[in-house]
Amino acid sequence: MGRVATWLALIGAIVLTLSASPVAGAAAPIAPSPSQATATMSGDSTVVVTLSEPIASFPEPAVSGLTVVNGGHTIPVQSAAVDPSTPTQLEITTAAAVGRTASTLTSTVTYSGVGGATTVDGQTLGAFTATLDTSASPTIYMGTKWDSQIDTADPLSDYPRPQLTRPNWESLDGTWQFQGYGSPAAIVTPPAAPSLTGQILVPYPMESPLSGVAQHYDDSLYERTFTVPSGWGVGTRNHLLLHFGAVDYQAAVYVNGRLVATHTGGYTSFTADVTSALTASGPQQLVVAVTDTVDPTQPLGKQTVQPKGIFYSPSSGIWQAVWMEPVPAQHIDQLIVTPDTSNDTIAVKVVSASSPAGAVTATVSTSPHTADGRAAPVTGTPVASGSGQANTAFTIKVPHARLWSPSNPFLYNLTVKLSGGGSTDTVGSYFGMRTFGLTTVRGVPRVTLNGHPIYLDGVLDQGYWPDGLYTAPTDPALESDIAQAKALGFNAIRKHMKVEPARWYYWADKLGVVVLQDMPLPTAPTLTTAQVRTYQSQSRQTVGQLQDTTSIGVWILDNEHFTDLSAADDRALAKSVKAMDPTRLVDAHSGFFYLGAKPRLKAPDPGVGDIIDFHMYSPNLSMDPWLTSKYVDLATLDRRARLDGEWGAFRIPPSAGEYWNHSAAGRSPSTSLTDRIVAGLNQMDADARRDQSGSILTQLTDVENEDDGLLTYDRSRLKVSAAPIVAANRRLIAAG
Repeated sequence: MGRVATWLALIGAIVLTLSASPVAGAAAPIAPSPSQATATMSGDSTVVVTLSEPIASFPEPAVSGLTVVNGGHTIPVQSAAVDPSTPTQLEITTAAAVGRTASTLTSTVTYSGVGGATTVDGQTLGAFTATLDTSASPTIYMGTKWDSQIDTADPLSDYPRPQLTRPNWESLDGTWQFQGYGSPAAIVTPPAAPSLTGQILVPYPMESPLSGVAQHYDDSLYERTFTVPSGWGVGTRNHLLLHFGAVDYQAAVYVNGRLVATHTGGYTSFTADVTSALTASGPQQLVVAVTDTVDPTQPLGKQTVQPKGIFYSPSSGIWQAVWMEPVPAQHIDQLIVTPDTSNDTIAVKVVSASSPAGAVTATVSTSPHTADGRAAPVTGTPVASGSGQANTAFTIKVPHARLWSPSNPFLYNLTVKLSGGGSTDTVGSYFGMRTFGLTTVRGVPRVTLNGHPIYLDGVLDQGYWPDGLYTAPTDPALESDIAQAKALGFNAIRKHMKVEPARWYYWADKLGVVVLQDMPLPTAPTLTTAQVRTYQSQSRQTVGQLQDTTSIGVWILDNEHFTDLSAADDRALAKSVKAMDPTRLVDAHSGFFYLGAKPRLKAPDPGVGDIIDFHMYSPNLSMDPWLTSKYVDLATLDRRARLDGEWGAFRIPPSAGEYWNHSAAGRSPSTSLTDRIVAGLNQMDADARRDQSGSILTQLTDVENEDDGLLTYDRSRLKVSAAPIVAANRRLIAAG
């Protein structure tokens, strides 16, 4: 029926995970009894119901008439007995812990009136419903099957940046000291070694159950010590870099009391050279001051302090990996590899601030362990090489190049060396030979991969987890979402309003899906000019950070007019992104036209970019009837491919025990979720043959309040029959 695990070792406090299976034979709704009843907790798994009349007996058959619902989860009842000293009280023992939840649903105890329970006056005990007060109980969280695999000393042990690897590195994830504050004054100039009152498990965001904090603070301090391995030669031949995958939203980093970095933006990585702040030996003090007010004017995606509808819990503070590595004084900052499949070449650009014109060599190779995602550069059979200078692209011919695609996601190894100042920096990487573009087919622009039209048959993925929120509990969990989408026959994923850790894109490259990458938007109804510029700047930083990702084929810049961006703002960002990265397609505004119960023009068509993108939440999924001057810039229509950027959102309530925070209990669809999705996929076949380049189904998983996923929120159950959806996806991709 269910699973409840205690995570005492994981977070140093009583935090319970729950991942229940469907419950068969749930009791039908009952009419309230005239009897009054209240219910409270007495321990983790004892519910005490107080009735308005004394009970004479509550035999075993009556136990089957009891139902305990805790925040949407049905908790199995083991036994029930009348308290002899207080006959108005019924003590119920449950098979799992009951407590406070993230849900806004009221917890209840109901009795159906069956089973022969009687009152002291000889009457049959009538049915009742009692509100269950759990306010003084431990908090219950929905967990996932990966929680038991977490090593709290090193929660995410895989190398965090697979496209720029070095053999020597050390994770700084794990247990840090932590304290949240009610005022920013406490974190403005923190002491070198602050005395903090709590702990947090990094890199899980503070609001997540896995962090051990499970609470939001606008202002907070993180603290830990680290020791630099003596064999790294830091301070003599090498420097020490400290890397942060992402910290939401503003961060100030101190080493031994010295400010070494500041950063603003919740989705982009940053690095600090901390060499000059280190002491000669022994433990080094690391403090990170964080401010995140979850202000809707900042680019924050779907985060909100009051989760409701399509907006979800915030993920503040450190939420991606923290690690350190030694590098020579002249070292590589970034690699940008641009394939040209028409000529079997790659352009390699080595970005280095410390070596503006250093000598570079690059070797392309293959091996059975191509792009294994580990720290050490993979050595294999060399197939090509080239040389040049840092910060200037040079070309390498890759003979008889094997192309990357969702059906054959082949990746090459790449080893790059930068020499200068008497030292050499050697890094490992990988790339896929692929090219995205547009071509005209029967007078209509179509998306191409490697010069051939491809139908982007995708699923929308929000990247939320019930236990880690923005942070997947483990690397296998991160991989599993992409693998599940592939197993259902989809060839694309729209990463919605979030930027993932580098390892998510590694798995997309490795497993083979085309990624349509959203920019996280502000959600405030009005923005100042400066706030618009902040969003545009952080979007360009995201493009720069992800520019080397093989699987990303489309940049999506705006979505359903979520915030105060004008058509001119959309055009300006689209043009600047296209100038930065002409190798990918730009979708300037996804869902500027929204078809639900009736057509809605949420914002003017910006008329730029490579894609025109409608959201079609209606029984008729064809875009064609709406391609009129009333909704579309017809002057640029013939230069843009057509994409249904969202469709579906078929809400199917989870079974009892699979709820997070919604009120859809008991609602049944008229047809199965599988049938509705297959019908939609089949309906789009004709448009795919005629003029449409893709469609994105909402969505991969349930998320907090939303129950329209293919998977339950905890990923414990696939809510559809796989085979019919796989078959329909194959037909649709072939039609396009």
